[in-house]
Amino acid sequence: MQFDGIHSNGEEHVLVMGATNRPQELDDAVLRRFPKRIYVDMPDEEARKQILENLLIKHGGPLCAKDILQLSRMTTGYSGSDLTSLAKDAALGPIRELTVEQVKSMDAMKKYMRDQYDDR
Repeated sequence: MQFDGIHSNGEEHVLVMGATNRPQELDDAVLRRFPKRIYVDMPDEEARKQILENLLIKHGGPLCAKDILQLSRMTTGYSGSDLTSLAKDAALGPIRELTVEQVKSMDAMKKYMRDQYDDR
């Protein structure tokens, strides 16, 4: 609805770009307003490997190259967003194992590590 009525003179240019992991759910009105479509396939094994390496380096590179390769093979069909969620979930795994008392008594080093994770 906001696209209708956008006016610009010859010197002004407006570029609107959108992305979705679910193109089949776009309605006719959206499709009409975005006439140019570019399909970007899911990342292949090598791309997943590089994405995982980039995500895990933020956590001190906890996996060896062999493990990353195996993980990239196991994640066929995962998007970049899926891999990011997987890495975040895995990074939070150890915290889920803590009791309430352990969380309450966390020391400054653990707080520092949490702050490092939040700075991504």
